[in-house]
Amino acid sequence: MRNSLMGGAALLLALAANGPARAQIACARATTPIDQTICATPDLLDLDRALVEAFRAASARGDPTILRQEQRAWLAGRSRDCGSRRGAVLEACLRSAFAARISELSPAAVATPTPT
Repeated sequence: MRNSLMGGAALLLALAANGPARAQIACARATTPIDQTICATPDLLDLDRALVEAFRAASARGDPTILRQEQRAWLAGRSRDCGSRRGAVLEACLRSAFAARISELSPAAVATPTPT
């Protein structure tokens, strides 16, 4: 669990960085079953990239501090919900988690802050 949270912290730092979208998992150093599965599964890497883009776009529309807090909670939930699974069941759990989070970060779900 600690490694998953550390990997999640690295993801959050990468999400906050500027630059082109890319998979944020350091696949050469992937040690958790979740990270290893994402790195070994091309469509999960694509979903990881899509999540990075969705997070960046949502940060431009919403409060980045709140979004980072929500992202940390999502990563912890993903680890809790998917971390004990293996194989195809883990892959399906990750696909579902990515799809739900990307949807949460969509323009319709993240309101633009109103100037005060």
